[in-house]
Amino acid sequence: MVDFQSRDTTRGSLTDDEPDESSTADEQAADTADARDIQETDETEVELGVAIVAIGENGDSESSDSASDAVAGSIERAGWTVVAHETADSTYDAVQGTVDRTLGRRAVSAVVTVGSAGIGPSDVTVEAIEPLLDTSMPGFGELFRVQYFDRAGPNVVGMRPTAGVSDETPVFCLPGDADAARFAVETILADTLDSLVAQATDP
Repeated sequence: MVDFQSRDTTRGSLTDDEPDESSTADEQAADTADARDIQETDETEVELGVAIVAIGENGDSESSDSASDAVAGSIERAGWTVVAHETADSTYDAVQGTVDRTLGRRAVSAVVTVGSAGIGPSDVTVEAIEPLLDTSMPGFGELFRVQYFDRAGPNVVGMRPTAGVSDETPVFCLPGDADAARFAVETILADTLDSLVAQATDP
């Protein structure tokens, strides 16, 4: 972006003592037009997409990174762009703060967290995210468990994928297991994300 505060707009003069006033006026008008064009570009040409937040335990996010990479690949194959890829420790404040900041970005149409969505002592994602949600989507977790049962069997009862809408932005909390996270994207989000984003922003 051009820094108009520091940009040199002087071009010389007809004489050492008398500047060309008409040229100066033309240059100022051109600078104003340039500034307007750049502002309009900033406001209209923002690539929208999905932000991913990988959540690990005590800073050790090896498994979560693997799952978030799998999620990123699945999201891009579904035709969406990953516009941010953040990480957060598996603590209530870290998860909530990171997701809250991510929701504030202009380019983010949806947020997907990966990890810390089970029933262990460090699985705090659901508790941290739920206060940020204006509307819940319980059908997301219900559908995931029904469909993933063939792979995980009764163990799906310990998996807590969650979804909702925060400030007109859909948020999805996926398990930290790479296969389960990828499954959620490919079997549910790939077919519903466009519609859910549209519904969440529909006045």
